Amino acid sequence: MNNNYWWLSINPKMLRFRDLEVGDLFYYTALNEDGSLRTLYKNFTEIKKGDFVIAYETEPANEVIGLCKVVEEIKNDKVMFEKIEGLTDTLTRYTIERHIELANLEVFRYTQGTLFKLAPREYEVIYSM
Repeated sequence: MNNNYWWLSINPKMLRFRDLEVGDLFYYTALNEDGSLRTLYKNFTEIKKGDFVIAYETEPANEVIGLCKVVEEIKNDKVMFEKIEGLTDTLTRYTIERHIELANLEVFRYTQGTLFKLAPREYEVIYSM
């Protein structure tokens, strides 16, 4: 089975990813606080158990802070993740934006959103950085 790769933008006011231990589970809902579908809702429906996820903390940090794996596909509009790694050397959005192979990331094409698809090569480049 081929895995897919994703970028999860985490608002630290909603989830303190840095405080989670490796192995801890957490979920993200495919709905906004008002109950409407999130931007790119289709990504929540396409995510599969075993997929790998880049964990990115939004404002004020704006940096990649860890890695996750999908442990449960969408159910009741929620996707369950497991923290598999926390990064001590974080990677800033500024650095990522300037990498030639990452210029067209889906996350950079939308002003709003939570879950973005990554091509396998994009994931590899971010992971190697």
